[in-house]
Amino acid sequence: MKLIFFSDFAGRMGSRLKGKLRIKNWSGLYAVGYLLVGLGTTGFYRRFQMAGLENVPKGKPILFAPNHQNAFIDGAILGYKLGKPIYFLGRSDVFKKRFARWLLGGFNCLPIYRERDGVDAVKMNNEVFDMFADILQKKRPIVIFPEGNQEIDKRLRVPLKKGVFRIAIGAERKYGEALDVHIVPVGIDYEKHTRMGGDLFINFGPPIRILDHIGKDENEQNKIYNELVDDLALRISDLMVDISDQENYELIHTLIETFKDDICEAENANLENLHEVVQAQKAFIEKMGKRIQRDPEEAAQHREVAEGFMGDAKRAKLRSWLFEKERHSVFFHTLLLIAIFPLHVYGLINSYLPYKIPDALVNKKVKDEKFYASIKVIAGALLFYLFWILQTVLVASLTGNCWWVFYVISLPISAWLSYSYWIQVLKLRGKLIYNKEIKKENTNTLELRNRYLKLKAFYDSVYS
Repeated sequence: MKLIFFSDFAGRMGSRLKGKLRIKNWSGLYAVGYLLVGLGTTGFYRRFQMAGLENVPKGKPILFAPNHQNAFIDGAILGYKLGKPIYFLGRSDVFKKRFARWLLGGFNCLPIYRERDGVDAVKMNNEVFDMFADILQKKRPIVIFPEGNQEIDKRLRVPLKKGVFRIAIGAERKYGEALDVHIVPVGIDYEKHTRMGGDLFINFGPPIRILDHIGKDENEQNKIYNELVDDLALRISDLMVDISDQENYELIHTLIETFKDDICEAENANLENLHEVVQAQKAFIEKMGKRIQRDPEEAAQHREVAEGFMGDAKRAKLRSWLFEKERHSVFFHTLLLIAIFPLHVYGLINSYLPYKIPDALVNKKVKDEKFYASIKVIAGALLFYLFWILQTVLVASLTGNCWWVFYVISLPISAWLSYSYWIQVLKLRGKLIYNKEIKKENTNTLELRNRYLKLKAFYDSVYS
């Protein structure tokens, strides 16, 4: 029954592609989304940097091909930072409801079909690809995720899909090979995929010019597709933190997360430059590969040590940096928090609800953590915007002169101070718990510190 319904829906969608999902470029809905993404990313991420913009061709039709780790925010941030509407592909099953079609269409998203959807996927996708050819002809950028799915793991899922090249070459053929389409590989790196306060880095690589890769016939073109897929995989991998060793993934990832500052120091990387941070981590991954080859048995032993270390520490309400010392000083940390407590309260009054509502919604209603950040960014921006407008109107009605202007200025500053204060509270709590458990000689805490010290010794051996 479900298959029959979806087949009927897909047929109707096919006939409506050039109607309901017309090429709108800027629309009212897209403009609102653009504003929310801008506000949301500014508040959600601690630092947001880009590199390689000189690799994006000017005045050319472009297909951006990024890695895909964080739901729809991956593409949305590209559109926001490039300052122009971007077009996307989304799974066709999410277009089934009328509201979803309206919403996704307003955000310049078109459906991509799969054989398991119970339709003629080739025919349906050809219609979508034909629309993308028209979009490229207008020199409007498109984002295609060549991995074909998303995953939080910091690795490139290969082999990549050929769709990005089929769209590009199809567009060249439709318009007489005169478009000069370029595919720009993109690497996206999140310090924290689901939580606020992390870093976000986007890296653009040298483009692939499609006119240089058009075959004489179908057989030759299929061979070229395979070569292009391999080439694109190498290009994207060079732009991101790609832990390709699946057997040792958790070991390598745990070492990077636990000793990231040490890695930057060892690789002479500036912690304020996210490009250098990513390059330092890539250099460490390469060194780890050689270290594992040199002594695979020792690596296997440390895989067991690293297994679940971050999760076990988190469940104990501890962070890995706490295990560096046998005891942490808390006196001046406590005094500082007491001194600035009033500022925290002011920020809390103004910003707690718009921060907490999306957080609670995600934790209770959203099962897939890959959507956490996307929902928090958009919903948080919308709620902060609405709450602050309402609060400003209230303050303006209750005060005279221009006090509301100073209130507006204070809102983002106090929100940032309050959030930073809470982070320091959590750090102080961690120190207090750690000191208490070490003093009590808690077995679990001592075991965690022992595991940390073993990992630190193994990390040090990579650079010895």
